[in-house]
Amino acid sequence: MGERKPALRFKGFEGEWDTCRLGDIADLLTGYSFESKHFTEEGIPLVRGMNVKRGYLDMSHGICEYWSSCSGLETYLLRENDIVIQMDGALIGKSYALVSKENVPSLLVQRVTRVRCPKHHFQYVYQIIQRDFLKYIKGNKTETAVPHLSLNDIKKFELALISIEEQTQIGTFFKNLDTLITQQQRKYDSLLNVKKSMLEKMFPKDGADVPEIRFKGFEGKWERWQISNIAKNTYGGGTPSTSNEELWVGDIPWIQSSDLKEGKVFDVIPHKFLSKNAFNLSATKLIPENSIAIITRVGVGKLALIPFSYATSQDFLSLSNTNKNEWFTVYALYNKLKSEANLVQGTSIKGITKEDFLSKEISVPCHDEEAIKIGNYFKHLDTLLTQHQKKLDHLKHIKSALLEKMFVSEAA
Repeated sequence: MGERKPALRFKGFEGEWDTCRLGDIADLLTGYSFESKHFTEEGIPLVRGMNVKRGYLDMSHGICEYWSSCSGLETYLLRENDIVIQMDGALIGKSYALVSKENVPSLLVQRVTRVRCPKHHFQYVYQIIQRDFLKYIKGNKTETAVPHLSLNDIKKFELALISIEEQTQIGTFFKNLDTLITQQQRKYDSLLNVKKSMLEKMFPKDGADVPEIRFKGFEGKWERWQISNIAKNTYGGGTPSTSNEELWVGDIPWIQSSDLKEGKVFDVIPHKFLSKNAFNLSATKLIPENSIAIITRVGVGKLALIPFSYATSQDFLSLSNTNKNEWFTVYALYNKLKSEANLVQGTSIKGITKEDFLSKEISVPCHDEEAIKIGNYFKHLDTLLTQHQKKLDHLKHIKSALLEKMFVSEAA
């Protein structure tokens, strides 16, 4: 075994890292058994397993329950910077959180473990849990019908033991990095909420003939069009024989459902390509650029405007040569599919026939200029969302790389 030193280290620290168990350095406690029939509508929030997400506590309305008082339950009061770990369910090993100032006061419920490290830097311990706890669970727990952890399982989790000074440097560094990630996530979430709200307000609701919000200078009622009338041409798809490799070595993009991303209507990256001969030997069609590809089987709700010529499987319907601005059309169709999915919340739409989809109606403005403005507005919002997502992914990638280089592994 090589030296137990991280690849990257703050200046001034030397020597090998020791190993200890979490139970040796932390005060661990499982929660109290609160009777649900005595939950109240206000009072002290209860931290239950369902509140513990990956990296944060979700104490939002509808999820959080309350207890009238903490009298006699002071042992179970959480403090800022405590670490909580979910002990039951499919997400064990992934569900842990750091208690923030906003989460205090709150009470710990059974089947959630509180980790308190009075002589060690909480952020240092928390980052190791993020990095290695799932790996530890997978390597040491036997799978059962109802996944669960015992307090002893958590106590045995091993981590590197280093000086409090080095812990503080590492913990503070990752706390600052986490702050940047949180800020970027909030920017993304805020803009996503703007998009969701504007989709509801810039298209007429069912039964209405004008939208709630409109660009200045536009008046008059919107019209109801069948989707069959919104494009001059429609195309189905087909799958060339996968056993004939010659059909799959060309330069014509073949779009499959996994290439489209939920909530994103552009920037589709194809991963497979057809030869010209594939069109002679299968039902697939060459679809013109700037057509809208719509998934009609598993994955209903995903669609995208494709700026290049392409082909698809039979899981798609494509609309070409739209009678309204193509960006307006793709967002109008996206909004239609999302609103229908919301009506059947809790179920999964497995598929929709071409005829059924084309017979549906959407609202369209009489003025082409209004359609163009709406399409460009949502395209701009999605471009900003993509930029925020890339920044967020970049920060997460940096953190992941640094977690590997600034720690030594304990979990096998």
